[in-house]
Amino acid sequence: MNIIMIGFGVVGQNVAETLASRSLELRKEYGVDPKVIAMVDRGGTVISKDGADPFKVLQAKRSRGLVSLLNSAGRPGYSALEALEEVDGDIVIEVTPTDLETGEPDLTYIQAAGTKCLH
Repeated sequence: MNIIMIGFGVVGQNVAETLASRSLELRKEYGVDPKVIAMVDRGGTVISKDGADPFKVLQAKRSRGLVSLLNSAGRPGYSALEALEEVDGDIVIEVTPTDLETGEPDLTYIQAAGTKCLH
């Protein structure tokens, strides 16, 4: 199962940590093999079609402030929409701050992910 994570603040980091620490259990108990193939924060994206190591991404985020500063997989300035266009995910986990009146930017991300999945 390929996962795209949009938003890598406190909630996104905890989701990534949980997926990484429970991946063996998810495989054994449910036959699910989660691979996070893209992680997006305010400064850019990490893309790894084979699955990024969530612990290395967490370390980059916590020590350097941005996921995109992770070695060759990092793409500074790369947006969530660009990541959605480039990689094929089975699941999009979207945890960015939301404007309650407009639903943005979440609404745009979810619409882009849905449009891509429908084609």
